[in-house]
Amino acid sequence: MFEEYERVTIQSSGVVGVIVDKRIVDGQALYVVEDDRRNEDDNYPLYQCTDADLIKTEQ
Repeated sequence: MFEEYERVTIQSSGVVGVIVDKRIVDGQALYVVEDDRRNEDDNYPLYQCTDADLIKTEQ
C-alpha cells in the first residue's frame, strides 16, 4: 500500500508522478497520481491507479 505524496511510477506507461489522493473503495486502494511533466495544455495530467499499477520510485 502506498501513501499520499509518495513518488511512484505507473508500470504500464512509465509515467513518474506523485500520489495526490488515496481512497479505499470496496476494500481496494485507489490512487490519483499527478504526472511530473506538463502536457501540451500546460497542465499536469492525473491518472487513477491501483496498488498493482504502481511501483515506488526513489526521490
